[in-house]
This record gives sequence, structure tokens and C-alpha cells, in this order.
Amino acid sequence: PASLDEDGFTRAVGQRLRAIRQAQGLSLAEVEVRSEGKWSASAVGAYERGVRPLSLPRLRALADFYKVPVGVLL
Repeated sequence: PASLDEDGFTRAVGQRLRAIRQAQGLSLAEVEVRSEGKWSASAVGAYERGVRPLSLPRLRALADFYKVPVGVLL
């Protein structure tokens, strides 16, 4: 939808994050281990559920971690 409110946008990004993580066969715990603690399982889970908004720098860093273009998450 062209006019997502902020909460809807946060949830949509979260759903994409979860889909990408699952497509890569990673659990939340594995993300934490592979990122050497940079991304905690609880924080990534909160991003995926849309209960914690992502700043642009954090979004870019997560895209780099998953090796996908930022646009894929947006």
C-alpha cells in the first residue's frame, strides 16, 4: 500500500526481515552467534514483530549482515 502508517511500515519491514532470515535457514539464536553478539536474538525478534522500530543505520547494517540490498527490506 502506498500510504502505510509508521506502525504498518515497521511491521512490514519486520515481516521482510523474518522472511529473509528464515530463507537463509537461520534461527534468532544463530543470528546472535553469527553476528558475534552485534544482533541480539531479542532485538532482532522485536524488529521482526514490529514492536521495535529500526533506525536507517541499523537497517542498513542488518541488510549487510543478511547480504541483501536495503531496498529488499523496504
